[in-house]
Amino acid sequence: MLLADLVIVWVGVVLLVGFVGFFVIVIGAVLRFFAFLFRPLFRNERRLRRHAEAPPMPAARFCENPRCGCLNPGGARYCARCGHVLGPVTNVDSYG
Repeated sequence: MLLADLVIVWVGVVLLVGFVGFFVIVIGAVLRFFAFLFRPLFRNERRLRRHAEAPPMPAARFCENPRCGCLNPGGARYCARCGHVLGPVTNVDSYG
């Protein structure tokens, strides 16, 4: 008889933990859904702060290869069209 009561209590605890976990997951999903809905309202301020802190991009560079002359982004080390080395970049990190 004691074993039957212990099994009933154990099943009750497992069900209670399962229900609590289910409701925690549902509440988390609802909160993420509302955050997704209201994201455009708060996104612009974060984007403006992020761009204000970002360092300026270096000027675009032309390839020195006489056959190519392709315009490459400022931070590029190699030409996008021919692969020619564009020369040293002033802001190179410690890894090259």
